[in-house]
Amino acid sequence: MSLTWHLKEPTSPIGQFIKQRFNHTARLTKVANAQLIEQSTIHPVLADTPYPYSTIGMAIDYRIRYAFAITPNRQLAAWKGAMHLNPKYSHASLASLRQEFQDKEQSV
Repeated sequence: MSLTWHLKEPTSPIGQFIKQRFNHTARLTKVANAQLIEQSTIHPVLADTPYPYSTIGMAIDYRIRYAFAITPNRQLAAWKGAMHLNPKYSHASLASLRQEFQDKEQSV
């Protein structure tokens, strides 16, 4: 589901987190929006291709899903891709990788 869906859905843990942590932003966004309206948008220069809004949105959505553990690590495309990059990993070494990964997450 998209970030927009999570923001609109009252039962979404992501939407709830954002609304709780950033519930007093109206005053700040009012000032920022007034300043932004006066400015021109700067886009990266991409040779004959449109700006990748959907790719950027997917990357943000992916990061949020990862941060909130919405999708189990083994179901993430990055996990599957990593296994293709280095096929020498067996199930035993995957378990040690998972433990190492979890240890690093807990230390953050």
